[in-house]
Amino acid sequence: MLISHSHKFVTIDIPKTGTRTTRETLNPLGIIDIIGKPSVHADFYQHGTALQCKQQFDKMGWNWNSYTKFSFVRNPWKRYVSLMLYRIEKAKDYEKANLQERNSWREVRLHLGKSASAWRKRFPTDKEKLQNLILSQPAQQRYLCDTAGECMIDLFGDTEKFHESFISFCDKVGISPVPKPSHGNKGTYTKPWRDYYDQELIDMVAEKEKWVINTKGYDY
Repeated sequence: MLISHSHKFVTIDIPKTGTRTTRETLNPLGIIDIIGKPSVHADFYQHGTALQCKQQFDKMGWNWNSYTKFSFVRNPWKRYVSLMLYRIEKAKDYEKANLQERNSWREVRLHLGKSASAWRKRFPTDKEKLQNLILSQPAQQRYLCDTAGECMIDLFGDTEKFHESFISFCDKVGISPVPKPSHGNKGTYTKPWRDYYDQELIDMVAEKEKWVINTKGYDY
């Protein structure tokens, strides 16, 4: 989550939709007033929902309606594979690190590595891992809509068309010249993402992510 008072925008950052790239590109411009913290207990959480952000705006007395609300969304089948590979990577980092290295890590990184390692052992196959994430992780709609299912976002970007979407966002909120995106946290695929799926998993995603699929016209 990024908030700029000067340019009047809020970004709602769904995990694994290019959020680090957005953050690392915009932060050096000096226009970001609030960067969401990597703690769910923070006033503004890094991956907080639009509804949570609005509730905090109301507490602060800020006019939510005067800000452009922007979010990247992503093909949900590909996003779940990206989430899985990210967790596997964090688990491997934790497992190969010695005690001294782990003690030097920030608390957030240590917790993520430890929990990812336990998750990796609990779900040994890729199918089990992917199925667990589909069942346990919030759908993209959860980040973007209120409790009545009404969308709270003014402008969407597509992770699959990051550059075009980023330019449209910058034009909308008056960022000029448009900065060159600084890509970070890119996933590494050892095989095509579709190869991780069978029909059961395809259907699970289709059912859970109906809103974003229908809204953006995604297909497998």
